[in-house]
Order: sequence, then C-alpha cells, then structure tokens
Amino acid sequence: MTPVLSRVSRKWAIGSAPLDIVNARNSDTAPSPLLKSILSLGTFFGALAAAPIADGLGRRLGIIVSCLVFSAGVAMQAAATTTPLFVVGRVGAGLGVGLVSCMVPMYQVRLCLQMKRL
Repeated sequence: MTPVLSRVSRKWAIGSAPLDIVNARNSDTAPSPLLKSILSLGTFFGALAAAPIADGLGRRLGIIVSCLVFSAGVAMQAAATTTPLFVVGRVGAGLGVGLVSCMVPMYQVRLCLQMKRL
C-alpha cells in the first residue's frame, strides 16, 4: 500500500495504522537522539580496540569475530522489548562496525603485494 496524506488530519496512513508526522518529535514514542547516537559511541571504541584485537587474533579471525559481534548486536536490537536491551544491542553493533572498519583495511594491505605497497 502507498502512504496517503490526509489534508484534514495531516497524518500518514500505511494500511490502517496512522503515523503522526506532525507531532512525531514531541511524541513519547519517538526515539531519543541518545538512542540513535549510541551506535557511534560503540563504533568509536570498536575502532580503538581494532588494532590490539587484530594483533592478538590475526586479521582474518579478527574480522570473523567482529562480524559475529555485529551480528549479536543486531540480533539484540531486533529482539529488544525494553530500552536497556536495545541500548546494549546498539553498542554491540557499533563495536562490530568499528572493529570491521579498521580491520578490513589492515587485512587488505596485508594481502597486497609488498612491491605495490607505498
């Protein structure tokens, strides 16, 4: 179904569930900016931890572990029925993103021929 904007009520309706687009920021059900930024916090700490983890586990195994951390975080977010579980899932997903974003370039440089490296 396509969203329809009613001129009278100024609400989007998808199927039979109306979404209030005018009062979404003031609603108690709207997600807070803090919940959205928790992922960035996890990404920051994941990027800091990437080098020691890659040195300890190795590049390839580190990437695999990072993907598992990210997958666990996403699973927690999807299964969250309360805010604390959702926040833990966001931090876990952020850690995974930060780890992968630093480990993949290190792994790519390692695979590159030595004479092609700068």
